[in-house]
Amino acid sequence: MDGHRDCNISFHPDETKKHKGICPKCKKPLVIGVMNRVIELSDRTEEEAKEHGQSRVPYTSLVPLVEILADTLQKGWATKTVQAVYHSLIAALGSEFHILLEVSLEDIEKASTKQIATAIDRVRKGNIFIKPGYDGEFGIVKVFANGDERGVARQQGLDLM
Repeated sequence: MDGHRDCNISFHPDETKKHKGICPKCKKPLVIGVMNRVIELSDRTEEEAKEHGQSRVPYTSLVPLVEILADTLQKGWATKTVQAVYHSLIAALGSEFHILLEVSLEDIEKASTKQIATAIDRVRKGNIFIKPGYDGEFGIVKVFANGDERGVARQQGLDLM
Protein backbone atom coordinates (compact mmCIF):
# COMPACT_ATOMS: atom_id res chain seq x y z
CA MET A 1 0.00 0.00 0.00
CA ASP A 2 0.96 3.65 -0.07
CA GLY A 3 1.97 5.25 3.18
CA HIS A 4 4.25 7.11 5.49
CA ARG A 5 6.02 5.05 8.13
CA ASP A 6 7.02 7.98 10.34
CA CYS A 7 3.36 8.98 10.75
CA ASN A 8 1.99 5.42 10.81
CA ILE A 9 -0.19 6.17 7.77
CA SER A 10 -1.19 3.45 5.30
CA PHE A 11 -3.58 4.02 2.42
CA HIS A 12 -5.11 2.08 -0.44
CA PRO A 13 -4.25 3.93 -3.68
CA ASP A 14 -7.83 5.29 -3.88
CA GLU A 15 -7.35 6.92 -0.49
CA THR A 16 -3.97 8.28 -1.62
CA LYS A 17 -5.73 10.03 -4.51
CA LYS A 18 -8.21 11.62 -2.08
CA HIS A 19 -5.23 13.03 -0.14
CA LYS A 20 -3.46 14.03 -3.38
CA GLY A 21 -0.43 11.91 -2.42
CA ILE A 22 0.25 13.94 0.72
CA CYS A 23 0.48 12.62 4.29
CA PRO A 24 -2.37 14.18 6.29
CA LYS A 25 -0.20 14.32 9.44
CA CYS A 26 3.10 15.82 8.29
CA LYS A 27 2.08 17.15 4.85
CA LYS A 28 5.04 15.40 3.11
CA PRO A 29 4.59 13.18 0.03
CA LEU A 30 3.46 9.60 0.72
CA VAL A 31 5.69 6.72 -0.40
CA ILE A 32 3.83 5.09 -3.27
CA GLY A 33 3.54 1.31 -3.01
CA VAL A 34 3.32 -1.60 -5.42
CA MET A 35 -0.49 -1.76 -5.34
CA ASN A 36 -0.61 1.77 -6.76
CA ARG A 37 1.53 0.67 -9.72
CA VAL A 38 -0.59 -2.46 -10.24
CA ILE A 39 -3.73 -0.32 -10.43
CA GLU A 40 -1.99 2.12 -12.76
CA LEU A 41 -1.03 -0.70 -15.17
CA SER A 42 -4.34 -2.56 -14.95
CA ASP A 43 -6.88 -2.49 -17.75
CA ARG A 44 -9.92 -2.77 -15.47
CA THR A 45 -11.10 -1.71 -12.03
CA GLU A 46 -11.02 -4.00 -8.99
CA GLU A 47 -14.82 -4.36 -9.24
CA GLU A 48 -14.59 -5.42 -12.90
CA ALA A 49 -11.88 -7.94 -12.04
CA LYS A 50 -14.07 -9.43 -9.30
CA GLU A 51 -17.02 -9.71 -11.71
CA HIS A 52 -14.88 -11.69 -14.14
CA GLY A 53 -13.29 -13.79 -11.42
CA GLN A 54 -14.25 -17.09 -13.07
CA SER A 55 -11.74 -16.50 -15.89
CA ARG A 56 -8.89 -15.94 -13.45
CA VAL A 57 -6.22 -18.61 -13.07
CA PRO A 58 -6.99 -20.55 -9.88
CA TYR A 59 -4.56 -20.26 -6.98
CA THR A 60 -4.35 -21.14 -3.31
CA SER A 61 -3.00 -18.75 -0.68
CA LEU A 62 -1.09 -20.47 2.10
CA VAL A 63 0.52 -19.49 5.36
CA PRO A 64 3.58 -21.55 6.35
CA LEU A 65 2.71 -24.22 8.91
CA VAL A 66 5.39 -23.01 11.32
CA GLU A 67 3.81 -19.53 11.31
CA ILE A 68 0.35 -20.98 11.93
CA LEU A 69 1.74 -22.91 14.89
CA ALA A 70 3.62 -19.88 16.23
CA ASP A 71 0.48 -17.74 16.10
CA THR A 72 -1.66 -20.47 17.67
CA LEU A 73 0.83 -21.22 20.45
CA GLN A 74 1.71 -17.54 20.92
CA LYS A 75 5.42 -18.27 20.64
CA GLY A 76 8.13 -17.42 18.13
CA TRP A 77 8.41 -19.70 15.09
CA ALA A 78 11.99 -20.66 16.03
CA THR A 79 11.18 -21.70 19.62
CA LYS A 80 11.69 -25.28 20.74
CA THR A 81 7.96 -25.65 21.37
CA VAL A 82 6.87 -24.59 17.89
CA GLN A 83 9.62 -26.59 16.20
CA ALA A 84 8.74 -29.70 18.22
CA VAL A 85 5.04 -29.46 17.32
CA TYR A 86 5.95 -28.80 13.68
CA HIS A 87 8.18 -31.88 13.45
CA SER A 88 5.63 -33.97 15.33
CA LEU A 89 2.91 -33.02 12.81
CA ILE A 90 5.16 -33.72 9.82
CA ALA A 91 6.12 -37.12 11.26
CA ALA A 92 2.50 -38.03 11.99
CA LEU A 93 0.71 -36.60 8.93
CA GLY A 94 3.18 -36.11 6.08
CA SER A 95 4.50 -33.08 4.22
CA GLU A 96 3.64 -29.51 5.09
CA PHE A 97 1.66 -29.03 1.86
CA HIS A 98 -0.27 -32.23 2.53
CA ILE A 99 -1.16 -31.00 6.03
CA LEU A 100 -2.12 -27.50 4.87
CA LEU A 101 -4.20 -28.65 1.91
CA GLU A 102 -5.47 -32.20 2.31
CA VAL A 103 -5.32 -33.76 5.78
CA SER A 104 -8.72 -33.80 7.48
CA LEU A 105 -9.20 -31.40 10.36
CA GLU A 106 -10.13 -34.36 12.51
CA ASP A 107 -6.76 -36.01 11.84
CA ILE A 108 -4.93 -32.74 12.49
CA GLU A 109 -6.75 -32.38 15.81
CA LYS A 110 -5.87 -35.97 16.77
CA ALA A 111 -2.20 -35.31 16.01
CA SER A 112 -2.14 -31.92 17.78
CA THR A 113 -4.94 -29.82 19.28
CA LYS A 114 -8.34 -28.41 18.39
CA GLN A 115 -6.81 -24.91 18.25
CA ILE A 116 -4.24 -25.98 15.65
CA ALA A 117 -6.92 -27.68 13.56
CA THR A 118 -9.04 -24.52 13.83
CA ALA A 119 -6.08 -22.39 12.75
CA ILE A 120 -5.43 -24.54 9.67
CA ASP A 121 -9.14 -24.44 8.84
CA ARG A 122 -9.09 -20.63 9.04
CA VAL A 123 -6.13 -20.50 6.63
CA ARG A 124 -7.88 -22.89 4.22
CA LYS A 125 -10.96 -20.67 4.24
CA GLY A 126 -8.97 -17.43 3.96
CA ASN A 127 -10.38 -16.30 7.30
CA ILE A 128 -7.17 -14.62 8.43
CA PHE A 129 -6.02 -11.11 9.32
CA ILE A 130 -3.82 -9.38 6.74
CA LYS A 131 -2.32 -5.93 7.24
CA PRO A 132 -0.56 -4.86 4.03
CA GLY A 133 2.95 -3.47 4.17
CA TYR A 134 3.82 0.14 3.31
CA ASP A 135 6.85 2.45 3.18
CA GLY A 136 9.38 -0.24 4.09
CA GLU A 137 7.18 -1.79 6.78
CA PHE A 138 6.52 -5.48 6.24
CA GLY A 139 2.93 -6.61 6.05
CA ILE A 140 1.48 -8.79 8.79
CA VAL A 141 -0.41 -12.05 8.41
CA LYS A 142 -2.12 -13.45 11.50
CA VAL A 143 -4.38 -16.45 11.83
CA PHE A 144 -6.02 -15.00 14.93
CA ALA A 145 -6.52 -11.23 14.92
CA ASN A 146 -7.07 -10.63 18.65
CA GLY A 147 -6.93 -14.12 20.08
CA ASP A 148 -10.23 -15.10 18.40
CA GLU A 149 -10.92 -18.78 18.76
CA ARG A 150 -7.30 -19.45 19.70
CA GLY A 151 -8.20 -20.75 23.09
CA VAL A 152 -5.29 -21.62 25.29
CA ALA A 153 -3.13 -24.28 23.66
CA ARG A 154 -1.19 -24.63 26.91
CA GLN A 155 -4.19 -26.35 28.44
CA GLN A 156 -3.50 -29.20 26.03
CA GLY A 157 0.04 -29.70 27.32
CA LEU A 158 1.96 -28.14 24.42
CA ASP A 159 4.10 -25.96 26.65
CA LEU A 160 5.90 -29.00 28.07
CA MET A 161 8.33 -29.21 25.16
